[in-house]
Amino acid sequence: MRGRPSFLAAATALLLATAPSLAVNDGLFDGALHPAVGFLVGSQDASGCSGQAIGCSAVLVAPDVLITSAECAIDFNEALATSGFIKHVWVTFEPDDPFDCSQFIEIGSPGDDGLPFTGDPNEEIPLIANPAFDPAHGGSGNVAVGRLSAPTTVVPAELPPAADLFTLSRLQPYTVVAYGIDTDENVFSLKRRFAAARSLGFTSELLALTFKLSGQIRACIGALNPGGAAFLESTNRVEALVTDTKGGCNANSTYQRLDVDSVREFLAPYVTLP
Repeated sequence: MRGRPSFLAAATALLLATAPSLAVNDGLFDGALHPAVGFLVGSQDASGCSGQAIGCSAVLVAPDVLITSAECAIDFNEALATSGFIKHVWVTFEPDDPFDCSQFIEIGSPGDDGLPFTGDPNEEIPLIANPAFDPAHGGSGNVAVGRLSAPTTVVPAELPPAADLFTLSRLQPYTVVAYGIDTDENVFSLKRRFAAARSLGFTSELLALTFKLSGQIRACIGALNPGGAAFLESTNRVEALVTDTKGGCNANSTYQRLDVDSVREFLAPYVTLP
């Protein structure tokens, strides 16, 4: 998602036009395998059911705290600050119908006046981007947090300890999980999906993964994926967040490491770190 979230009615046509490059396309349905991966939705009304705007993926890391990419948070906050656009931000962990507003949990609060960014003392900004993130200068620390209006019973994902990647095998397999659509279908096919990936190495900030595996089902990284999770295979530990949406299908993509200082220093006030 770049250029702020898209209203659902308008988004359908947009996604139809770009479907081959979106999300974990043609991966496998996740169902209940990775319940901590959610999807962010904006709305115009306080129920979440009217004027929905689709956003990006996110990962629950505490009963009332989620993380997503800083880019996603910036776009949502710009949309909230735009008159006539959205007023509320929600997360859903429903794997097969992320537009079911009965499953929404609000993130933050617009305050007593019901309007975001008006200075209401009871307002809580839904998504807070890492202030160290600067996309114009390398984009390190590409992470944001959101605090749920109430704790959820969903089991959170585990964060990695500091410098964790240095302790892992170069052959460590990963499972990438995010909300995505079927190739050649529209946004209403959106579900939580996953695909297997392997490491191509890492830098001081980024983990590079590829879906090019022998016999692997076609999978893509694209517009709805930022904030999605790269789990260590067969674990609940999320090692990195999806940040690069230019990888295309069965191609390489990059992920913000969560074991680095630029991320850990930002997250420390919001969640207990290992």
